[in-house]
Amino acid sequence: MNHRLIATVLGYTLCVEGFFLLLPAPVCVYFGEGDWRAFLAAAALCLLLGAALTRVPVKRRQLQGRDGYMAVALVWVVLSLFGALPYVWSGAIPNYIDALFETISGLTTTGATILNGVEQLGRGVLFWRYIGRARAPFITRSFFTNVPWARSISLILIVYCMNFTVAPLMNGIGAA
Repeated sequence: MNHRLIATVLGYTLCVEGFFLLLPAPVCVYFGEGDWRAFLAAAALCLLLGAALTRVPVKRRQLQGRDGYMAVALVWVVLSLFGALPYVWSGAIPNYIDALFETISGLTTTGATILNGVEQLGRGVLFWRYIGRARAPFITRSFFTNVPWARSISLILIVYCMNFTVAPLMNGIGAA
């Protein structure tokens, strides 16, 4: 198994997630919420760790089939683990396990949630929740309070990101 190449793929994935973690910060600043610090800290952590992992020297730049399966599985785990951090650091969901559940349910588009009063969350946290669930193609006035539809866009986004991180390394799926 090509562990170094998998680490590089995870590094690029963390960099992409770090970029997406930067997007809610201006929303927090615009609405005068203090949650922007949680998003910047999580983004910095993702970007730093991602940059470090992309610097891992790779001997073989060819990804085998089993390496691809491992990379995709670990991408889901890494996206979930780091995507839960803003919920906890902002105080929106104080328990990390609950935040992890909320993140996983958003990424897998199951629709399950642990939140009762979604409207009471800060707008930056709602924006992060929106990005994780990717339910609406446009930001409308009701965007911050009414977000229930079009879940499959998050899967398209993940496949799109994987296209730029994993596919160039594979040189044909299952190639030896």
